[in-house]
Amino acid sequence: MLRIGLVNDLHWMQAPPASPTAWHGPGEFEGVLDRLQLALTHFAAKEVDLVIAAGDFAHHGDLDSLSHVLSALAGADASALAVSGNHDVVDDPHLLERALEQAAVQGVALATPTGSPQGEMQVAGVHVDASEGWFGVRLREPPDTAAWSSEPVLLISHYPVLSLACAVTASGFPYPGDLIERAEIADRLSARSAPTVVLSGHIHARASIAEGPVLQITNAAMVEPPYECSVIEIESAPSGALTVVRESVRVGAPASRREPVFSAPHEEWTFDGAGWCAAQRTAAMHS
Repeated sequence: MLRIGLVNDLHWMQAPPASPTAWHGPGEFEGVLDRLQLALTHFAAKEVDLVIAAGDFAHHGDLDSLSHVLSALAGADASALAVSGNHDVVDDPHLLERALEQAAVQGVALATPTGSPQGEMQVAGVHVDASEGWFGVRLREPPDTAAWSSEPVLLISHYPVLSLACAVTASGFPYPGDLIERAEIADRLSARSAPTVVLSGHIHARASIAEGPVLQITNAAMVEPPYECSVIEIESAPSGALTVVRESVRVGAPASRREPVFSAPHEEWTFDGAGWCAAQRTAAMHS
């Protein structure tokens, strides 16, 4: 079994804004690093094997803020893998690499499109390229599915690969856009016979969606309600079935009146060789 701690969308800034800044709800910037520490403490208690940080670490995409957040991630009890988000590459698509060099910490690495083995899983990740405006973003490199084996793969992507635009906007929340090449990447993953589990952020909402062999778990933001981290357990059976359990936890901030949540805080999914099936009590979206 592989147990993962997931955080994303911290949007940390060294000086909080003078006026309120938010996407779905009130952004609470001053407590971001405190909430990150609470998440890391929760992950340690759950004895996670790996911490995954899925982008948008620094609101303004500046080198010092990125380095500061990466240094905080290095305090985790487990090793951490990170990918960049659109806020992290405002001026330079390689800024996260430079920030990691500046932080000079152990235990934090950047995920790669080819991936590397983590227990029973291959874990890969994709990074955002310099954007063509906030709603026109491509990846620096696509996932290297040709290099993947026929085994299950975990893919870290700041942007969702399966679009959640309809569900989010139908509920009255704004949607921050998809990758320009999103459909092409989704087709590439769907063409695999083996399952791919995608962990994403960006939309500042808790959601799940399955399409063919692809299961996508999208984590809420840490900068605004519902202020969540998640623990995800992935376990394979001798029969070849794959089970994924996600438990979302609020970290150190009060509930808001209306929050962007589209799946239950606890959910269970099983891949039976043909597709993903949600457990009866899991409230989730199916494509």
